[in-house]
Formats: sequence, structure tokens, C-alpha cells
Amino acid sequence: NSLRGSIPTSLSHLTTLTNLLLLGNSISGTIPSQLGRLTALEILGLFGNLLSGTVPTQLSSLTSLRSLILAGNSLSGTIPSELSLATELQYLRLNGNSLTGTVPTELSNLTNLGIIQVDANSLTGTIPSELCRLSELNTLIADTNALSGSIAGCM
Repeated sequence: NSLRGSIPTSLSHLTTLTNLLLLGNSISGTIPSQLGRLTALEILGLFGNLLSGTVPTQLSSLTSLRSLILAGNSLSGTIPSELSLATELQYLRLNGNSLTGTVPTELSNLTNLGIIQVDANSLTGTIPSELCRLSELNTLIADTNALSGSIAGCM
């Protein structure tokens, strides 16, 4: 596709929407915080656009969300620790942005999380050893950052 423009905040009125996939377009602007009202949403895929700004903390209200795919944009700021409130999350792709700060230890509360992909950002600090508590975690990709320290023995 070649969709352009910004994500309309009016999408937040589609309260029964379960999948929102706008992958590989030229959508720009920020991710509207109003998307946090889409409580039935299971998949939010905005990969490969021109999105900027931060990851809205309001996405933590998406308690049915299983996949959050925000890779390949120009998102900045930190990974919100509030994402740990999206308790059904299984797949988290934030790679290929300009995210800074640390990998939040709170992600270890996401007991269903199987894939964490945060490579190609500007993350610092260590990979939290608390992620060892994630019994479903089978993929962690964190290369091409400024991470340091030792790798937890469970990984």
C-alpha cells in the first residue's frame, strides 16, 4: 500500500476492532494515545511507516493485546514500563526505531510474552535478569544498541 497522512484519532471509536494492521505504508505523525481506548484490540501492527514521537503509555490499557508491532519507524523516547499492564501481550516488536533508556524490568510481569525484539535502537543499561521469569520467552533480539553488562545465566 501507499497510505499517507496520520492515523486518525477517530479510529478510537471502533471499540470492537480486534486487529489494526497498517504495515509498510507512509503513515506519519504520532501514534494517537486514543488508540488506548480500543480495548478489544488483539493486534496492533504499525511496522514500516514514518511514525515519530513516543510509544503512548495509553497502549497499556489494551488488556486484550497479544501483538504490538511498532518496528521500523522513527519512534523516540523510552519503552514505557506501563506496557507491563497489557497482560496478554505475547509478541513485542519495537526494533528499528530511535528508542532510548533501558529495557524495563516490568516487562517480566508479562507472563505470556514469547518474543521481545528491541534491536536497532539506542537502548542502554543491561538486559534485565528479571526476564528469566518469563517461561514463555523463546526469542530475545536486542543487538545494535548500547547495552552493557553481563547476560543473565538463564539466557
